[in-house]
Amino acid sequence: MGHRSAATALDRGPVLDLGPAQPGKQWELRRRYLGRQSYGVRFSGRVFEVLTRWDSEYEGEAAPRGEVGGFSRKSRMRLLKLCAAVPWALFEVRLFVTLTYPDEFPTDGRVVKRHLKAFRKRFERRWGKQAAVWKLEFQHRGAAHFHLLLSVPSGVDVGEVRSWLSASWFEVVCSGDLRHLEAGTQAQVADTDCGRYFAYGVKSSGSKEYQNRVPEGFENVGRFWGAWNIKPEWRGAEISADDFVELRRRVCAWSKSRGGYVPRRSRLQGAWFLTEGRSAALVLCQLARGLPSVEGAIK
Repeated sequence: MGHRSAATALDRGPVLDLGPAQPGKQWELRRRYLGRQSYGVRFSGRVFEVLTRWDSEYEGEAAPRGEVGGFSRKSRMRLLKLCAAVPWALFEVRLFVTLTYPDEFPTDGRVVKRHLKAFRKRFERRWGKQAAVWKLEFQHRGAAHFHLLLSVPSGVDVGEVRSWLSASWFEVVCSGDLRHLEAGTQAQVADTDCGRYFAYGVKSSGSKEYQNRVPEGFENVGRFWGAWNIKPEWRGAEISADDFVELRRRVCAWSKSRGGYVPRRSRLQGAWFLTEGRSAALVLCQLARGLPSVEGAIK
């Protein structure tokens, strides 16, 4: 089959005015995007997404989980996306907490996650339900430890929270080591850009990459990260096919001008873009000028 017969088979939508293009390029764009049931855009915090109905139909479906051997690239990107999309500004006081184990430590992920679950229950009984994102890592000695980006009630004494964290984690892991009581936890006040505390986790190389690898002898590692009581507040709507194609062009140019990743082939639909320190709504407003359906989705 040549291009003509293939294009006829996929011609399920109106012909879009894509501007000057070579016949091969024109056919390629039509093959990628026409035939979708709908197109849309959504944004939250410092993240925006350009979607098609074909992508959103499968949103939220997870493939069967196999044995986890490390912190995968997809998992890294989901963590960064969540940290950038959630409304951290709603929480006045946030702490970046580290929970470590004493000299004797478990080598079973089920036990480690059970300790984290018990810690969460204690924390919520004492301080109420709070938002948190946690990440599992490993030390050189093979022991697991947790990082948490954790909100606390406004007006509380941070020193009191630090003391409570040390005593509570000490009791949860049944440490018995007074040195662990003094140095087993750390807590520092987090600044506005909360995503930077986990940003290093998206890198596949570096001095701390060993912390994302499962040590020999450690079993049932399970998930490397999770969130409590917080999720992105997505806004957006469907857009027209013509505006989708034009928005795709503008987003690629914008991403390339920033030295960022430019999606290849048909990978823009379903992709998300981080706007660094700027609001995603503001960036979309600038990119959507003259595109009526996109401007309507942002308002």
